[in-house]
Amino acid sequence: MIRVNLSSVFYCSKYAIPAIATAGGGAIINTASSMAHLPLGGMDGYAASKGGVAMLTKSMAVGCAMMNIRVNAISPGYVDTPMNALIFGSESFREGFAKGHATGLQTAEEIADLVVFLASDASRSLTGAVLNCDRGWTAFKQPDVLRG
Repeated sequence: MIRVNLSSVFYCSKYAIPAIATAGGGAIINTASSMAHLPLGGMDGYAASKGGVAMLTKSMAVGCAMMNIRVNAISPGYVDTPMNALIFGSESFREGFAKGHATGLQTAEEIADLVVFLASDASRSLTGAVLNCDRGWTAFKQPDVLRG
């Protein structure tokens, strides 16, 4: 879990940063998770790896600032995808999970819109940000359906 979720971000950035700097700068957008901020029981490795991505993002932002490279991360909550439907199983569990989000479940397209914003000049003042894009998941109390 650490190798896939955290070390891969580190190594990808290690080799991409010189090329981005040579090109005059740009943006790196990492993917953390709402579980970096509000972990669930039994997901220790995942929560730790995504928490590491969040802190790596902040550290990289400091190190890359002088190279005109902005480094930010998104922290999505549950994204309503076919893969997550398989992971979470029943429709009643999915509905219970949706109730823990202020405005329901988000789509992959909504996450993509945020990534496009972070890659654009419209976000030129952001670096070192870890943006919760979880439809209020981390602001809400975990729903009872998630308690073991």
